[in-house]
Amino acid sequence: MKKILPLFFALAIIFACNPVQKEQTTEKHASGVIQQIDIVNNGNVNFDYYFKNKTMRLDYFHTGNSETEHFATDKILSDGEWYGSRKLLID
Repeated sequence: MKKILPLFFALAIIFACNPVQKEQTTEKHASGVIQQIDIVNNGNVNFDYYFKNKTMRLDYFHTGNSETEHFATDKILSDGEWYGSRKLLID
């Protein structure tokens, strides 16, 4: 459980940063999805297309004991401009 929640938060942030998709009239072929994954894995994603020049900060509480754990959002803030790399988006 401890490993799943940070992954969930990371995926929520990534999906929140994706641009609004235009409606498609044709079905996507599975190979199109594989190409998108290759693009992300190669690190050649266009920063300006997918992201704004901002930093989002998520403050949360992580509490629990030996049997349970809880995550609760405290606040979500716009934390200024993005000062990281715009070319290498994968750590």
